[in-house]
Amino acid sequence: MGNEYKVIESGFIKCACGGKVTLTSSAKVERIAGKKPLYLKDIIGAPVDCPRSKNPCTKVASISTAGTETNVKSTSNHFLLRTDGFKTDKGRAVILVDPGQYTSKISAPPSLFPEDIISEEPTQEAIKEAEEKKEKEKYKLYLIRKTKDNKNIDIYKPLRATRVFLKTKNFFSVDKDINPRIKDRIYSQLASYIYVKTKKSIDEYKIVSRGTLCSENLNEIFYKDEQNILKKYIALEDDDEVEIIYSNIKLRKVQSKRANDFKKFKAIKLNPKTLDSTKEKAFYIKDV
Repeated sequence: MGNEYKVIESGFIKCACGGKVTLTSSAKVERIAGKKPLYLKDIIGAPVDCPRSKNPCTKVASISTAGTETNVKSTSNHFLLRTDGFKTDKGRAVILVDPGQYTSKISAPPSLFPEDIISEEPTQEAIKEAEEKKEKEKYKLYLIRKTKDNKNIDIYKPLRATRVFLKTKNFFSVDKDINPRIKDRIYSQLASYIYVKTKKSIDEYKIVSRGTLCSENLNEIFYKDEQNILKKYIALEDDDEVEIIYSNIKLRKVQSKRANDFKKFKAIKLNPKTLDSTKEKAFYIKDV
């Protein structure tokens, strides 16, 4: 979580080279331990007295919302608590050494998620039911996705178990021409799901990787059903047509609501009886 104390003007922040950052608060009336507290916005552009003779840091060039908490603010200004991910104009880290006071403490807001850890192991009943269903399996789906290589040629890769998205609103820079690679980035990470619609129901399978999350191999990808049974494939029990969607959005659990959610996606239709005529979308290996 990092520091929870508000940083004041007498605090100590330095660059990775050891140079002290000059802290100047824009606070009008607030005082903590007789000193002005800093707002998050006060640190951007703050001068750095860098000891390096060559290529010295001169100012704090980029910050992020990781430096505060959304429940910590004075009027419209958020107080500075941390320097996680902050960078100087030379791309070096900005380090909080001492907030300057240890009386005014702010904790992070409570999580939106329950703190109780719920086991994701399948029950004995679920394992027994899965063994019984295995005898009814007629087809096994191994799903892949189409993408492009660096020469813009179509290639096929395993499904991703997770997706990561950059939230650009969460990082800022005082210099428009600063190299964006050295800015702090805050990411959102989403799980991936497969939904298979049959005549009976719409079933969910969470994609699980047992290898490298962002560079998967096909043999590392598994599908976890709603009973927490892990399989290398998605099983079909009959010849009926199915509809499939690949989503980073988890659909609702109640079947009627899930059906409404499902309609909002463009599904792939697959008829096992006509796989011979859909070679551009699928291929199959026939047991011999």
